[in-house]
Amino acid sequence: MGANPTQAVGVTVFLLAFTALAGAIHAGSILLYLVAAAFLAGSLAIFRKIKPLEQAEN
Repeated sequence: MGANPTQAVGVTVFLLAFTALAGAIHAGSILLYLVAAAFLAGSLAIFRKIKPLEQAEN
């Protein structure tokens, strides 16, 4: 499977989600839990819209 720029954005947002989650666990902040959930939902939406490059070439 080939990589495309959208995959990089999805991975970046996914890593931001878990960084925010770690901060929420450490600080006990409800706001950071919501931010982490929003980032995670955003990354899932990005990953679902990615199409494999092999199909685009045909």
